[in-house]
Amino acid sequence: MAARKPCLTGLVFLAFACVLPACATTRDRYQGSARVWKKPPVIERRVFDRRNPPADMPELEPKTSAVTTIRYGCAASVRGPVVSRRRRGGEYEVTCRIDTIEADLDCTITVWIPRRARQIWIDHEEGHRVIAERAYEPADAIARHEARKLLGKTFAGTGQTSAAATSAALSRAATEFMEAYQAEAHGWSKRVGDRFDEITDHSENQSVTVEDAIRQAFEDEPPPESATAAAAAPRAPASARRR
Repeated sequence: MAARKPCLTGLVFLAFACVLPACATTRDRYQGSARVWKKPPVIERRVFDRRNPPADMPELEPKTSAVTTIRYGCAASVRGPVVSRRRRGGEYEVTCRIDTIEADLDCTITVWIPRRARQIWIDHEEGHRVIAERAYEPADAIARHEARKLLGKTFAGTGQTSAAATSAALSRAATEFMEAYQAEAHGWSKRVGDRFDEITDHSENQSVTVEDAIRQAFEDEPPPESATAAAAAPRAPASARRR
């Protein structure tokens, strides 16, 4: 059985400096840009004592003996010019038009296995690990697609100062982008994992192999359109890639 928990991280005017091999850039009619950097997935395998599980281990659901957790991380930097500003009472109201979105993606998959675990439990959780890795492959295409949808849109914010109101507006845009990314990327991974559990009856159905169950789960739960919608977008020139 796998418990999959999304991670949502927001940054405004700040993007992580990552050493990654490539970056993709797309542009729309507003001449804005969407850049996405994706880290390789990190795989962790941990063994626990069922009588004394570690504090950072997720709670097991009834009738389950092992668990796999999947963390989708997304840090976004959003920029855009102020198109309107006014002061009402003691607050400023600012509206920004988004012209740049940059995102750093990561994924951590942790397989939790009890000591003296049955092999079928191990094989089942490794099946969830395979699903999570495959579902993460188009994460950058999904993020670019969701970012492009926000380019040219306006977002409003309020604050005690003009700068605070501007930051609030950009934060709203960053949050909308990251929530959309999580819904598409993490949501698909979860649907495939849930279908895998149904097919295998949480490892108890031995009439189907793990490999066949994974294949069937992906066939039953196809990727979101955003996974391929941005795949044909032009790549950034080498000078624009993050080093």
